Parts: sequence; C-alpha cells; structure tokens
Amino acid sequence: MKNPREFWKNVHENNYRKYLGLYPPKRVLAYHKIDPKSLVRKRVMDLGVGDGSMCAYLQAIDAEPVAIDIVEEAICNIECEKYLSNDIKECPPVDVAIGHLLFQHCEDDEMSRILEDIQLKPGGYISFQIADLTEDGDYYIRDRKQRTVVFRTESQASDIIEYAGRSIIKFDRCVAKPPVDWIFYRVS
Repeated sequence: MKNPREFWKNVHENNYRKYLGLYPPKRVLAYHKIDPKSLVRKRVMDLGVGDGSMCAYLQAIDAEPVAIDIVEEAICNIECEKYLSNDIKECPPVDVAIGHLLFQHCEDDEMSRILEDIQLKPGGYISFQIADLTEDGDYYIRDRKQRTVVFRTESQASDIIEYAGRSIIKFDRCVAKPPVDWIFYRVS
C-alpha cells in the first residue's frame, strides 16, 4: 500500500463501512473455526480492530481482549488494553491472536513483522486469513493497482510464515467471493 497509515486514518475518521465491521464477531470466529467457549478467560489479541465489535464481543464472553491497530483513531474509543501495531512487541503474551481481513491490507514485510512480533503464551496460536486471487476480475484488479488489497498464493503465505519463524498448525481454504479464495491459517 502506498501509505497505509494515512489510508486507515482516513477510513476511521470517515467511518467507511466498506472496511469496518463487515462481519459480526461470531461469524468471524466461525470462519476461523474458533469456538467462543475456548476463549473464556483467555487473553485474545484482535489484530486490526475495525469498528471494535470483536473486542466488545470478547469482553461479553469473559475473554480479555487486546486491541491492535495501525492508527490511534481505530483504538482510541475501545475500552480494553490496546497497542499500535508498531508496538506489538510491548504487548505481554496472549493465548490467541485473531487477524481477519488484516493481512490482505499489509505488504509482505509488514505481515512478517507482525507475525514475528506477537508473543504467545505456551500453547497459544495466531489465526488469520489471507486473500488468494484465483483469477482476474475487474474489481480486484482495480484494488490491486490502487494497492488496497494484497493477494497471496498458499506458497507465498507459507514463505512469509516460515520467514517470521512460525509453524503452520492448521490450514483451510474457502471461496469468499469468486475470483477470491480466503485461506485460513493457524500458526504457532
């Protein structure tokens, strides 16, 4: 992306719904195949907080949310522990980190840095999704040229995961909206 901080600052200041709160938290957890009951009394990092609904949901189910975002405007009104993405290393270890619709908005080096900087408790994991362009479609080509969406193949994502020093625990693919597949990873 040309200037991700400026882009996301603008998104949050203007409340662009195209990018914020697209999926309710229960649906996000279902996509990631995470049982909400497994998060009770766990420290759960929400990577790229969107409209803050995941953090609110986590609090409601008695989890301990940690909000992470690239811009202050995203986390300033969220009532929980919070960090800017550049400061993830300062965050104490978490049981689970969830990044939904996050890494498709990050360049490879930023994705690698975030994966590397997250501190996990023993047995902890990071669950995230990437977008894989299975064929060219006009909408996605336009977004790709504007650098608002980064598409990756399984191989490219696996290379980034390995470079970040992480191991793949679980892998799943689903069709998001042709011509895009979502690839879900769970890594330790």
